[in-house]
This record gives sequence, structure tokens and C-alpha cells, in this order.
Amino acid sequence: MPAQKTRILATLAFLVLLLFSPLGFSNGQLDTSFAGGKTSTFFPIDATGQRGATRVVKTLVQADNKVLLISNTPTPFGSQFSGNSQIGITRLNADGTPDASYGANGQLLLDAGVDFEVEAVDAALRIDGAVLVLGTMYGPFNESDMAVWAVRPNGQRDLAFATGGLLRIRRGGTPSDTAGAIEPYDLSLNRFMIAGTIRDAPGDNRNLMHVILFGDSGTLCAVAECGNVVGGNVGQPNQWYMLRFFLNLDVQVADLAAELRPEAAVPLRVRTLLRRAIPDSQGNFDTAIIATSFPSATNGYGVDPEFDGDGIREFFFTAQPGFRHNTGNRLAIQRQGSTSRLIAVGYSANASDTDPSIGVAAFDLNSGANDPGFNAGVPLSFDYAAGAIHGDAYASDVLPTPDGKLLIGGGYEYAGFTFGDAALVRLNANGTFDNTFGSLSAALPGRAGFGHTLAGSDRDNRLDSMALAADGERVVFGGYAYASDDGSYFGSAMRVRLHAGDLLRDGFE
Repeated sequence: MPAQKTRILATLAFLVLLLFSPLGFSNGQLDTSFAGGKTSTFFPIDATGQRGATRVVKTLVQADNKVLLISNTPTPFGSQFSGNSQIGITRLNADGTPDASYGANGQLLLDAGVDFEVEAVDAALRIDGAVLVLGTMYGPFNESDMAVWAVRPNGQRDLAFATGGLLRIRRGGTPSDTAGAIEPYDLSLNRFMIAGTIRDAPGDNRNLMHVILFGDSGTLCAVAECGNVVGGNVGQPNQWYMLRFFLNLDVQVADLAAELRPEAAVPLRVRTLLRRAIPDSQGNFDTAIIATSFPSATNGYGVDPEFDGDGIREFFFTAQPGFRHNTGNRLAIQRQGSTSRLIAVGYSANASDTDPSIGVAAFDLNSGANDPGFNAGVPLSFDYAAGAIHGDAYASDVLPTPDGKLLIGGGYEYAGFTFGDAALVRLNANGTFDNTFGSLSAALPGRAGFGHTLAGSDRDNRLDSMALAADGERVVFGGYAYASDDGSYFGSAMRVRLHAGDLLRDGFE
């Protein structure tokens, strides 16, 4: 059959599919070429066959479309501490099957020895495909330090990174430091920004800290561009450099975003999202973004006063009466030609931190002003209401896509008062819902929900993080699922189509 006729028939078949498919939606559906659309649930297993609850904190997609899922796995694993924890990395092939070349069942485990509890918070890919996992090491005497593990693409620790593949960011004394986020800002030089919190003594407020990591060697930047000199022993003979941001409140780092424009007068801008940052006189919690840059008015790397006048921007997703908690969970930078904007997502909730609604806000990256091109300059707040379902929802991740749109992921109330399904929303650049995407109902465009049955039992399935496939036309998301029959937590991963045009590439796929 001539190629042109084949293409015409494929187009007609596609139009018929649109006509008779629910709502006419052809994207926002599970990608069946990935383990049927969703993996069977997984959990790391050690050599003795023990298993532990798996909570995915980061999803990454390699250039070859293999998927990395970084998780926290509290389990005994023969440790002297009954609650000792390890960090799990699960790698799946492009078709969703476990990658046996990465370890037993496609999984490996990271720890810091029996004297430490470890907790992963974030991860990033190095230019050579190695993964850098950021976490916190909790010691036996109530001290804690940030730490980075480096794992090569073959599943082995990168022995050339720091000490045997593990960097412990250790200050002098007995500090209480916790990791927050890691972000590559110049992969050509393997430079990564790390944000965390530091506490010098019990009872002190936690303050924001940034350090710059050379991801290939596991050393911290020790040149003037990296900030203010602070004395401390990090396992190296030299002093280390960092930015220390003092606030008259206790901070918690939610996420970090960085943009490098070498041609600009201010080439590096960094934005740090603080979760539940500042309570007002009414006890309402808002969210704050801290802006830093290189260079800055404070010389070298420091506060960026161009951002809202003093480097701090506080905001609410909604000012609706009674919604007192506004919590930021993730940041992303969306380039729009010669300018960029900052997208923050999370949720707003009532005074008891229940009845949440998804929150999305957009700001000018440089000035911190509300972006008038997004929802007329007002943050967007919405539920997943559908029929008799209440629809409470929250956002845990955001991804700008190559077509200029935004993907918002999280969880929503499928039935009763639990977050029963993973939520995936696609917004147009102006903040309106993309009516070519979704699966809930005609009255709820741009919104899709994805469940994950566990051995036939009830499930509570959430989207915790997501990443675009290498072609930019599919999104992989990881999270955890809860089985109500035995109280177990399992990891899960799904892949979803983003573009209906996939169906017309070389005919039907």
C-alpha cells in the first residue's frame, strides 16, 4: 500500500479514535509499552530476603530512557538499630522491567554504616549518567549532617568521588544539619548547588545554607565565587565556603531551582523554596522563596536584592478565609524566549491542615513579581472535585514541557477521605487547563487520575516525583502505594503519554 494512503488511513483511524474515545482525549493515558502502563509494586530486598516499606522521593530518566527511582526504605537489614534505614535505588529498563544489570531485581542499597540512620531527600544526574543522591545522616548522639552518595551507571559506587563514593558534609562541633535539595546548574563543569538547613545548637532556629559541589570529585567549592568563608571541618584540610542565610524563624528547605545564563550581567540565579516558612499574626503559614545570585550586591555569591527588593518573597496560594496553611513543595524554572519565570506548586489547607487544594503560582524569575501572563497574575488554587468525590488534592512536583505547558503532579481524594489516586494536571502557559488532556470528566479538563491496585486490595497511591522521557513526549512518575489489608507501603512507577501525536508517528505505534 502506498505510504501516502497508509498515512491517510492512519489519520482517519485517529480521528475515529478521537470521536469515539471518552471525552475525545487521547493523551493523559497510561503508556502500555511501559510494563502495561504501570509497574508491579516494588520494594528493595536485602540478601537475607528482608523487605521494607518503600517511599519514593525522586524519579529520574536517563538519556537511554531507563528510569531511576530513589527511595527511603526503613528496615532492620540486620542492623543493630531496629529502625535503621537505607536508601534504595531501583532502575527500570525503558519497557518498565527491572534492569538486572544494576543489581538484584534492578535494585541497590546505600547506607553510611550501622551507626547512622540515613534519609534521601533528592537526587540529580551527572553529565556521565551517574546519579548523585542527597540525604541526611543521623548519628547516635542527635547530631546530623548532609551527605551525597555517587553511583555510576553500572550500579557501583564512584570510588573517585569524595571517600569511596560518599561525601559527608561535616561541620565542626555537634551540629544538627539536614539536607534539602540538589540542583545541577552547570553540567559542563559538573557543578551542583546544594541547599539545606544548619543548626548550631539544640533549640536554635534552623538557618538556610547553600554549598556548591563539584560533582565529579565530591569536593566543595573553595573559591571566592561560592560565598562567605565559614570555619569548619568537612573532612578536608581547607576551610569551606558557603552562603549562610539567617532568618528569625525555623526554616525547612522544600526545593531548589537554578538558572545559568553566561551572557547575562548576573549569570547565575538561584531560588530556594521554604516549606511553611513564616506564620503571620493570625497564625497563617505562608510560603517563602529565598533568592541568591552570582554576583550579587553582597559580593560574590549572596543575596539577590533584585528579587522582591530584599531577596525574600512570601506568598499565599490562596487568601480564602479559613485556609491558613500554604505549603510549597516544588519549584521549576520555565524559559520563555529571552525571559524566564519561576513556578511554585504545593497546596493550601485549613487551620487543621486538612481539606487541601492544589496551589500553583508563577513569578518573574528576576524580580519576583507575580507573572501577569499566568492566571492574570493571581496564584491558581483548585480541587479535583468530580461528582460525589470531594476532590481534596495537593501538588508535589511540577515540570515545564517542551511545548510550553506545565505538568503538575500529586495526589487527590479518590473516595472517602484518603488521597486514593495519583493526580496529573496539564496547564497551558497562561494557567488555563489544557482541554486536550485528561481522563476524569468533560467538566474537568486537563486533569487525570491513576490508581494502583495492590493484590486486589484497597490502595492509596500517590505521585511524589516525575521526570520527562528523553523524547519529551512521555512522563514517568514514581510514588508509593499503601495496601490497607496489611498496612504495607510499596513503591510504584507509571508512564503516561503527553501528546496525541504519538499515535501518528509512522502510523500507529
